[in-house]
Amino acid sequence: MRKVSLTLFITVIVALLAIVDRANAALVTHLKLNEAGGQTAVDSVGSNDLTLGSSAAVDSADPVFVGGKFGNALEFDGVDDVAVRLAPTGLPVGNASRTMAFWAQIKSFGHGEVFGGYGDSGSFNNFQLGTTFSGGDEVEFYGWAGGDFDTNINIDPNLIDGQFHHLVVRFDSVSDLVTVTVDGGTTLSASATRNLTTVAGSITLGGEADNQDRESDVILDDFAVWDTELTDAQVNALFTLGDEDALAYDAGEVELLLAAHAAMGGVSLGQFNWTFATDLDSQL
Repeated sequence: MRKVSLTLFITVIVALLAIVDRANAALVTHLKLNEAGGQTAVDSVGSNDLTLGSSAAVDSADPVFVGGKFGNALEFDGVDDVAVRLAPTGLPVGNASRTMAFWAQIKSFGHGEVFGGYGDSGSFNNFQLGTTFSGGDEVEFYGWAGGDFDTNINIDPNLIDGQFHHLVVRFDSVSDLVTVTVDGGTTLSASATRNLTTVAGSITLGGEADNQDRESDVILDDFAVWDTELTDAQVNALFTLGDEDALAYDAGEVELLLAAHAAMGGVSLGQFNWTFATDLDSQL
C-alpha cells in the first residue's frame, strides 16, 4: 500500500484525471465479488451474474468467498474451482476496443493457468489473463484456446507476496494493440499487435473460458470490463485510487469519479465529496 497524505494524494490524482482526453468509457460488467456466501456473484451494472462451481448446487468446484481487496473476494483452489456465466451479454466482442481489469492475489504460478476472462474455443476467440505456458513467474494474455500470444510480462517472484496486485488487459481496435499492465503500469507493462475476433462464449473466473479448465491458484476481486480502451491515466487511476488506504475505491467508484470529471461535475464517494472546481480541476 502506498502511504501518502490525502492532500498530496488528491493532487496526484487530479493530475492524472486532467490528461484524460477521451470520452468516458462505459463499464459494462462489474463483478464486485463481495457476497458473503451463496452460489452467485452478482454483476452490479449488467446482467452477467456468475454461478459458482460446475452447477447451481453446492459442489466441489465452488470457489470460496474470503476477505479481499474491497470487502470479500473469491478464492480458487487451482484444482477444479471456477465461477462461470454462460452466454454473457453486453461484452465487447469481435475486434472492438475494450478493457478488462481485476485484482489478484496469486498464490502460486502454474504453467498455462488462467485467472479469468471471456470467450470460447477457437483461434483469436478468447480475451483472458493467466500464467505463461513457458514457465517462470509471468502474466500472459491469452487470445485463443490452447495457445498463447507471447505477450508476456516478466513478473518478479515477489508478486507472490500475499498482497493483491492490479492486472489490466486493453485492446485498441484501431492499432490492434493489446496491452497488459500490472499495478498501474509504472514499471510493468507490455504490448503487442493482434487481430482479435473475440466471441462472448462465457465469462469464467479461476479457469479458461472455453471449457473451464486450466484452473488457477488465486484470489480474485473486483472483475470489470469496459467497452473501450482506457487511457494510461485511467488505468493508473484505477490502481492508485484502489490501493490508497484512505479511499480504496473499486472499479465502479473510479468510474463514477471519471464520469464526474468528464462532465465537469462532482460526486460523493464514502466520506469524501469531490467537486469539479475544488478537487478535480482548480488544483492544477
